[in-house]
Amino acid sequence: MKINARRPLTQTSILAPINPWFITGFTDGEGSWGLSISKDSSRKVGFSVIPKFTIGLHAKDIDLLERIADQLGVGRISIGGSSIRRILIKKGTLLKF
Repeated sequence: MKINARRPLTQTSILAPINPWFITGFTDGEGSWGLSISKDSSRKVGFSVIPKFTIGLHAKDIDLLERIADQLGVGRISIGGSSIRRILIKKGTLLKF
């Protein structure tokens, strides 16, 4: 499921915006940063490095992930395992503050 700011109105998109301080504190506890390093012959050094930010939650909290993605205007929600949903933000995606 791909999230973007131009999707049709849904129940989560008509709710009041989430307080930015809530998102800050929430991601401090549930978010993580990482790097994806892979071989890439098109690069001068032979590798590609992509920074990633994720928030992982139980499937029952999918609405909260959707609201955060809607408010930030970026991210892709995906399934990881049987009950975990993630919002993923990769390099090249600009956060709107």
